[in-house]
Amino acid sequence: MDRIMKSITFFTDGGAQNKDVKYGAWAFVIRTKDKEIKKHVLNNHNLTVYKGYIHRKMGELQGVGSHGTSEVTTNNKMELTSIQQACEVAETVRKQFGQSVKITIVTDSMYCINALSKWAYKWKANNWQRPPSKYGNTEPLKNIDIIQPLFEVVNNNDIVLCHVKGHSGNYSNELCDMICSREISKMYL
Repeated sequence: MDRIMKSITFFTDGGAQNKDVKYGAWAFVIRTKDKEIKKHVLNNHNLTVYKGYIHRKMGELQGVGSHGTSEVTTNNKMELTSIQQACEVAETVRKQFGQSVKITIVTDSMYCINALSKWAYKWKANNWQRPPSKYGNTEPLKNIDIIQPLFEVVNNNDIVLCHVKGHSGNYSNELCDMICSREISKMYL
């Protein structure tokens, strides 16, 4: 008899608005049908239950996850931070349940997908630096302070990265987007 694999999916999003100060926010929500994993993450992490997020086409969106804000940031940094924060929970799930759990992180950021699953291999081989341009200068890598450790966490924990098109009606992605927007709006009050 085949054993059913446990799984957990993290939907992530981040964003920043450029007004006088570039405020930003990140969020992730967790989806799992496994009661043991659900109990583990709820008992071992400071998570928030999100309710009352009204989507004009989908009605009320709900979920469990986490969020945070930053005062001087970029959109890409917030997207990466949402994945980083989800990975902190994912690592504890991997430690508790082992390799039998499929861990997936879903993001609407192609920058994050490419940085962590394509470009980072080249950067790592080049000692986490850009190769010199044809003019001999090397431009520092942006967000390497997050990408380098995140690349190791994703690979060491066998985490699958998936892309979802933003603002396309994906329930969990829309919820993360609404959480980020609400948190950024609060910062301008």
